[in-house]
Amino acid sequence: MIVIVAPYSIADQSVNPHLGAANKIRLIIELLLKVDNELVLVNTGHNNTISKNIIINDVSVGCSVVREITPPILTHHAFGKLLNLFYIKKVLNKVLLSGKPRLLWLYNGYAFESLLDRKSVV
Repeated sequence: MIVIVAPYSIADQSVNPHLGAANKIRLIIELLLKVDNELVLVNTGHNNTISKNIIINDVSVGCSVVREITPPILTHHAFGKLLNLFYIKKVLNKVLLSGKPRLLWLYNGYAFESLLDRKSVV
């Protein structure tokens, strides 16, 4: 299983989509799916869905469907990003329910991504 940690924000999910980044992330996902058809996306983007819980969905990315794990999203994004630092272990546990990662790919080296990498078992 491959795990990608990235802020995947496409037009229909966010009022501030990052289309260039979304296209790069989609391309990377499509390429990595050729290496391993089990892929989990930890979506660190603060999209339209507001939730105090970790959300797990199967989502379409390009022509494929992947498991998406989204940390809590709050209306105040800066506070939400800070709060997510306390969810690292819980998010990682949700990832491990899908299997043991053999590759972890980080789109950004921000605090959440770096701490998740540091705590990972890859």
